[in-house]
Amino acid sequence: MYAKCIPDVETWHKHLGHCNTRMIIDMARNKVAKGMPINLSFSSLKYDACILGKQMRSPVPKVRKGVRASLPLEHVYIDLCGPMPFASKTGHLYSMNVIDDHTGYV
Repeated sequence: MYAKCIPDVETWHKHLGHCNTRMIIDMARNKVAKGMPINLSFSSLKYDACILGKQMRSPVPKVRKGVRASLPLEHVYIDLCGPMPFASKTGHLYSMNVIDDHTGYV
């Protein structure tokens, strides 16, 4: 019974590494992949993980803009990174870097 079920767009979306649904539909209609049965009656997919994963961040500028702080600890930058795939020796999964703008000390 399960082998006779025709996969829908959601199933192919998961199997193809969360590929764009428009691309999956075009592949099926143009018969790009041989042996790709698909049920095209679907509602649009909205996965939070897919939406968040495709967002872009602005890169950090290479050239400094603005005035550097005049005193130590007047302006600090904090970079929180994690969770890491492996825990540190102390069992932590996150790393926090604090950078002083005046001295550049990390």
